[in-house]
Amino acid sequence: MSIDFNPTVPELTISLPVIALAEQKTLAVTEINKLAGAKILTLYPQYRQANLTARAVELQSLGEVGSPEWLVIQAIWEWIKSIRTASNTANNAVNLATDSIGIQGVIAGFKAELIAL
Repeated sequence: MSIDFNPTVPELTISLPVIALAEQKTLAVTEINKLAGAKILTLYPQYRQANLTARAVELQSLGEVGSPEWLVIQAIWEWIKSIRTASNTANNAVNLATDSIGIQGVIAGFKAELIAL
């Protein structure tokens, strides 16, 4: 960032650097992945996901696939997959964007979608 001051015009002008489209896309994908990860980890931290996976394996080995507990674990997994799918779709859209306005639109749309999930 540079700051230009012209003594004959008493106003401050801030010039922001122009970021290449490829770098904007990289930053956008990183932001989308962080938002998706935060949404998942808020409700299901890694240790809880590991415990759910272990319990699902136990239920399967006991022949209790379809039990109420199994269905809860399955619903949690479907929710996690829906967030991953949404983030993958948003990342693909970012990579197809042709300008920064398109990228910002994808991010805004993804944030709105996350609220609904």
